Amino acid sequence: PTPHSLAYGASKAAIPQLTLSLAREARIAKSKVRAHVVSPGMVTTDLLVRPNCPPKTLKIFNILAEKPQTSAAWVVPRIRGATETKGYRSEYIRYLTPPGVVWRFLTAPWRKDRLFKISAGSHCSSIKP
Repeated sequence: PTPHSLAYGASKAAIPQLTLSLAREARIAKSKVRAHVVSPGMVTTDLLVRPNCPPKTLKIFNILAEKPQTSAAWVVPRIRGATETKGYRSEYIRYLTPPGVVWRFLTAPWRKDRLFKISAGSHCSSIKP
């Protein structure tokens, strides 16, 4: 759920459905078109890091988020190597999987201040990733 970001949340959920449907249609049509879903995970960009977000948000960013270059270094080779899988002409490339999220929360004490140093009075507008 994405409170106050309805369109954003709906579009994120729609993209995999749209892409996988397109891939299936391409397969039925015997097309050489491939459609892939790429989920780079939570990336520290201006879209994510908004002014005045509270310290608890920074804590979550330290646990789940990555710098753009970290995510890109993992995602780009997989995009370049994307091939036909499971009878569809698509792949779902995910940087941060559900088991990965669980692992990050289990190891959260070692992720403290990884991207953002959190101190009393910290908020997103005072910190650059």
